[in-house]
Amino acid sequence: MGLALICLALGLAFGTFGAWIADQRGRSFWEGALLGFVFGPIGVIVEALLPGGDPPPARDERPRVHRPDAADDVNVAALFGEVRKHKGA
Repeated sequence: MGLALICLALGLAFGTFGAWIADQRGRSFWEGALLGFVFGPIGVIVEALLPGGDPPPARDERPRVHRPDAADDVNVAALFGEVRKHKGA
């Protein structure tokens, strides 16, 4: 029982480290986690030596969510101009 817990703890540690390496190199998070968990330090080394994929997007380069109800999508001056025109008429 004690050996199984040690193996599980080591697998989780190497899986976490492999996932982090994969994420830093632009590869699949789950690929790194699986290699690290199953193969331990050898899997982590293999993941580190694999060619990098696309780098993760920088914080300010992330795609923005388009919200059609956002204020910048509406010509507010035109709306107020129309209101004033109708009020004065």
